[in-house]
Amino acid sequence: RQIHAKLRPGGTLMVVTHNENSILRKVLGRRWPPFCLQHPQVFNPRSITDMMRRAAYSTVKVSRSTNYFPVDFLVRQAGLAAGMMLDRLPLPRTSIALKLGNMVTLAKR
Repeated sequence: RQIHAKLRPGGTLMVVTHNENSILRKVLGRRWPPFCLQHPQVFNPRSITDMMRRAAYSTVKVSRSTNYFPVDFLVRQAGLAAGMMLDRLPLPRTSIALKLGNMVTLAKR
């Protein structure tokens, strides 16, 4: 509501949040990283749309967002999850695009 009051008529608010209904959240269950003290609230498309409408935004659009990760980071994280240290393994730094557990919300005043 405070941001809505500061936006000019026709202005758009963009918010990126974790999606508690994402496939990644379902796969990881309680180990999903946003379930931590740094994320006191998590949202799904319906809950964030409801919140924006209660704050008087007229148009709300929610879609999955894309994250870009270096291949070496993903492989090393997978190795850690499997209990393997892959620090010395030569891996490409090329980034790949993944739609994991985030969503972008555009809300118009």
